[in-house]
Amino acid sequence: MPLQDNSTNTDLLLKTVGDKIRFLRQSLELTQENVADALQMSSGGYAKIERGETDLSLTRLHQIADVLGVKASDILGEGKSFVVNVNDNGKVVSVNANVQINHDTSSDLKDMIITLIQQMNTLSVRIGTLESAKQP
Repeated sequence: MPLQDNSTNTDLLLKTVGDKIRFLRQSLELTQENVADALQMSSGGYAKIERGETDLSLTRLHQIADVLGVKASDILGEGKSFVVNVNDNGKVVSVNANVQINHDTSSDLKDMIITLIQQMNTLSVRIGTLESAKQP
């Protein structure tokens, strides 16, 4: 049986995946250039991924997930918990944020969630620093 043309569904999936990748990148306070450099690709090519304008291979998806410190399944899944790892003097602090980002999520809500995750990252680093200072 031939496959039906699901270009609308594919476009929606690429847009949703791109939104999640952008959300994670911004949560980590990385620029598109930072991630593109880590992936050894052009900034323009990476920007197309975030905008959902280009098909994404499984290999590239896994590479992006590695750079962002998550699993590829977290990027593809809906409503997954994203774990953001913050490295503070060699100590890894995990911050969990259970969020659901999709193409319908408003820009203001995305910005609020990103700000909250950035604040949680900052607090985690400070807590890690305080814990390190307590140890003799």
